[in-house]
Amino acid sequence: MDPSDPEDAAALAAQKEEAAAEAQRLFSQFDADDSGSLDRNEVRLLLESQGVCVTPQYLSGLIDAFDTDGDGTFDRD
Repeated sequence: MDPSDPEDAAALAAQKEEAAAEAQRLFSQFDADDSGSLDRNEVRLLLESQGVCVTPQYLSGLIDAFDTDGDGTFDRD
């Protein structure tokens, strides 16, 4: 796809919107306590539901990489 082509750009934008909506749906589905954040167990369950083999080291690396406020969770925002 060529992002400078208007049709391709529109298709890419639609794909991005679909991916964001799916991410929000999964987040809501696995936010068991409806806290607005995913704890380690919720992240593990979400990833495993998508077929990802989650080791403790892998999970720790993800949390370290994406935990923006240092509370050990993934926040919705």
